[in-house]
Amino acid sequence: MSVVVLATFQAKDGDERNLLNALRESVPEIHSEAGCDLFALHEEDGGRIILIEKWQTEELLEAHLAAEPVANLVRRIEPFVAADPVVSRLKAVPAGTSSQGSV
Repeated sequence: MSVVVLATFQAKDGDERNLLNALRESVPEIHSEAGCDLFALHEEDGGRIILIEKWQTEELLEAHLAAEPVANLVRRIEPFVAADPVVSRLKAVPAGTSSQGSV
């Protein structure tokens, strides 16, 4: 069963662009990881960046979290985040059509 991850990053004042660019740098290598169906950045007012991820299995997500691309991402964003990201792992609740009722 797939796993969706929602991560919210808060930029330090004045570092919104730096944080977004640092996250963007990590996208190509994470997109190439086994099991990555989605790794998409979104902006919110107030310097928040929302990352939506979808992984094919819990095991592949765990492998991703232990892999070098995540360590690289953490190193890149560290100077620009105001606090640790808020991360939630989500499981789909079937509703409506399969294409519209899940990520």
